[in-house]
Amino acid sequence: MKIQIDIAALRDALQKTATESRATTLPILKNALLNAQDNVLTITTTDTERTIERRVACAVSQPGAYTVDASKLKTVLSGLTGAVDIFSDREKVVAKSGRRKYVFDSLPAKDFPLPDFSGMELLEVDGEALGGAIRAVEHSSGNNDVRYYLNGVCVGDGCVVATDGHRISAVKMDTGFSREVIIPYRSRLDVADALHGGGQVFLSRQALMIKSEVATLHSTLIDCKFPDWRRACPSSDQFNTVITADKKEAMEAIQRMMPLAFTQIDKVRFHSLIYSIGEQVTLRTKTADGDDFIPVKSCDGEGGELLLKSEYVMSALKAVSADDVELHYASAEQAILLKAKNDNAYHYIMPMRM
Repeated sequence: MKIQIDIAALRDALQKTATESRATTLPILKNALLNAQDNVLTITTTDTERTIERRVACAVSQPGAYTVDASKLKTVLSGLTGAVDIFSDREKVVAKSGRRKYVFDSLPAKDFPLPDFSGMELLEVDGEALGGAIRAVEHSSGNNDVRYYLNGVCVGDGCVVATDGHRISAVKMDTGFSREVIIPYRSRLDVADALHGGGQVFLSRQALMIKSEVATLHSTLIDCKFPDWRRACPSSDQFNTVITADKKEAMEAIQRMMPLAFTQIDKVRFHSLIYSIGEQVTLRTKTADGDDFIPVKSCDGEGGELLLKSEYVMSALKAVSADDVELHYASAEQAILLKAKNDNAYHYIMPMRM
């Protein structure tokens, strides 16, 4: 293998194919597969759960495929400009830019684990909309939960949803999926990024693949049925109060109160605030260390109060796409709903015990 490639383009591709592999006994998972053919360098990385492939234009003098430590290659290229020559020398890979020369160990390309692309079916999907929906709900997905089916984003027939058991985020839309699939936590943002700007979506029984002109992402799926999340959400007729407030003002008020709202239960640290909902939303701590308020633009209903984890409220507010946010309240024991008016994204947060 012998190529010449623009350093900035190569560095960008290495950054976009970065996968933080779990502790592994397979050293080759730390490597990127460099495959040079027809004036295109294909860079592939994998952690066996997801495989990311990026294609970059280059001048190929001698085609071939080698593996190299992706992190080391990206590090030595940082701060450099211009072009770099990359070539194989026996069992080594050499990168040379001007008088600078870097030599890397290589492992055989034939040993690099590639996914099974067989059985893939092309779906009719609005990739841009699907990627936006995944980004809108991903903050509610579980991470390392023993209920492994919660550790991801579910794409089903008519909705995209994520929950960790304490909050639920859902976007109602025509997904184009005829069956329910769960995208793992580690792959959710990679899938959303790959769908940005569109791209073809392929689905098999055990995997999802997104393919564009310059990139391909292959992700395994969580083989399990997603829980019936709708049962935990109050119906529209159960909400007795709806208020509208400025999202920025709400976030600023919560941030001001969070230093006083520190709570620790069973070595788990978080911030909780009591929300008194009415003509204004009053924020106070359980220990009465302070109070603040969120100005309300409109209030329809009698209101009430409930205890919420502030981190959940902040992440939901960040996901709301509009400047104004609606808060729908039912009771102190039922989930609240945060959403923008006339939006198809819904963010439910379960209250804590007062």
